[in-house]
Amino acid sequence: MAVKKSKKGIQNIEKLNERNLKLDDWVSASHEDIEKVKARNAVMKARKEQTVTFRISGEDLEKFKDIASTKALGYQTLLASLVHQYIIGKLIEYSATTPNPLEARVERLEKKLSDKTG
Repeated sequence: MAVKKSKKGIQNIEKLNERNLKLDDWVSASHEDIEKVKARNAVMKARKEQTVTFRISGEDLEKFKDIASTKALGYQTLLASLVHQYIIGKLIEYSATTPNPLEARVERLEKKLSDKTG
C-alpha cells in the first residue's frame, strides 16, 4: 500500500539522510541483495497490478471482510481472486433460468442410484 508523504515528511527524510551521510553509517549492499531487489521489482512490474475504486454498501463490505477473515485472507486478496476466477470461467453467474450445477449433479447421482436399485 503506497503512502503519500507530505512535503514536510520528505524534508524530514532528507534531513535524516544528510545526518546519516555525515555519520558515515553507510554500508555497501552485497551483489546478492541488489539482485534480490532487482528480481522483486521485476516480479512487481510483471504483475502490473492496478488500483480500482468502487462503491459498496458498508454492510456488504463488513460481511465480505468477515468471509475473508474466515479464510485467513485479506478482503482485497479475496476480491482479486474472485474477479480472476470469474474472468477465467471458474466462477459461474447464476440466474433463475440457469440450473445450479450442484443441484444438477445431485439429480444425476440420484437417477444413477435409482437405476441401479430399480
